[in-house]
Amino acid sequence: MSQIKLMQSGVEAKVEDGLFHITINRPDKANSYTQQTLSDLETCIDLAANNDLVKVIIIKGAGDKVFCAGADRTEIESRSWRSILSLKSAAVFKALRDCPKISIAAINGSAVGGGFELAISCDIRISSPNAKFWLPELEFGLLPAAAATNLLPKYIGIPRTKDLILGGARWSAQEAYAAGLLSQVCIEGELMSCVAQWVERIQKRDADAISVGKQVLELNASGGDSLRADLLAQALLAINKVSKA
Repeated sequence: MSQIKLMQSGVEAKVEDGLFHITINRPDKANSYTQQTLSDLETCIDLAANNDLVKVIIIKGAGDKVFCAGADRTEIESRSWRSILSLKSAAVFKALRDCPKISIAAINGSAVGGGFELAISCDIRISSPNAKFWLPELEFGLLPAAAATNLLPKYIGIPRTKDLILGGARWSAQEAYAAGLLSQVCIEGELMSCVAQWVERIQKRDADAISVGKQVLELNASGGDSLRADLLAQALLAINKVSKA
């Protein structure tokens, strides 16, 4: 059964067959997000996290040219330094990373600034061949601090992160794939078919193991005691299986 909700901020949410589809539907604004868009994204993430029928979150942008252009420029220009210290986008992207469900970014076009950060906050990133990736924040005297400065050094290392953040490099889908940021670059017109193949594999995997495994990987990436975390997670899963038997 499908449930569809179109929010005033341009977020379209659809729940169907264990999938929580989220579309940023602001094509006239390059699928950029406002503060209200972020609030609606956060609501969707929370709904998905607490829905036992949902196993995968799929995030994409409307159309076939832009995944997400990041923050709406009109809001950036009116932002105070106090608001920057408590970025809404940083909280929402962290909520996505902390969500126990697997998230897939279906990158249907350019992922710019905060849109790039939204993509790398997803667990799996699948791209169309026309996608582009760059971080223009330093052009405006800002930093991509909602996720990029934290995540990219872990994902691609310091030198390549400096290329993107400090050097202003613009990557094609193939360059992003070669750097390890993308799981797959699909043939033109087949993005959602590729996503469906990944979903099919994920849905065959145990939901509890996925949730715990995701948390363990995040802990390991943050420098936690990886062996202790792995063993504890394995023990908790074993106990859970026994209790269900």
